[in-house]
Amino acid sequence: MTFYQILWTFFIYSFVGWCCEVAFAACKTGQFVNRGFLFGPLCPIYGFGVVAALLLIEPIRGALAPGLPGGCAGPPPSLSILWDGRL
Repeated sequence: MTFYQILWTFFIYSFVGWCCEVAFAACKTGQFVNRGFLFGPLCPIYGFGVVAALLLIEPIRGALAPGLPGGCAGPPPSLSILWDGRL
């Protein structure tokens, strides 16, 4: 991946993650809640997570089935958050 692809991926997923968090909080509380801590609609933890996953999977991408790494990488963090009950 080039630097610009990494940068675009970071910003796109930071924005999409912010949108999802705001929508979830709005449904839960019934009003708009800005879940980001930056100025603007970004939640960088999602951007960093996707970029890190893509960079870690890059060396082994050809050896595994295309959807296998992403399918195995996503559920453990999500389930640990749900198990903890702080969602």
